[in-house]
Amino acid sequence: MLPNGLILQWLAGAQQAAGTSGAQVLTLPIAFPNRCLHASVSTRLGDGGAPSRSAYFVTSVSATG
Repeated sequence: MLPNGLILQWLAGAQQAAGTSGAQVLTLPIAFPNRCLHASVSTRLGDGGAPSRSAYFVTSVSATG
C-alpha cells in the first residue's frame, strides 16, 4: 500500500495444459476498501523461454480481486 492509500497487487495463476481451456478464480491477498480500479492480465515466457500462445482475459472483478 502506498502512502496515498493506493494498493498495488499482483499474483500468478497456474499454467494450463496445452489445448485446454477453463477459468481460474484468483483472490488477491489484500481486499480493497472500496473497489478494484483496474485489473489486467499478461503472459510470461514458458519453460525454455518459449512465448505463450495462450489468451487470457478478466471476466469479473470484486473488492478482493
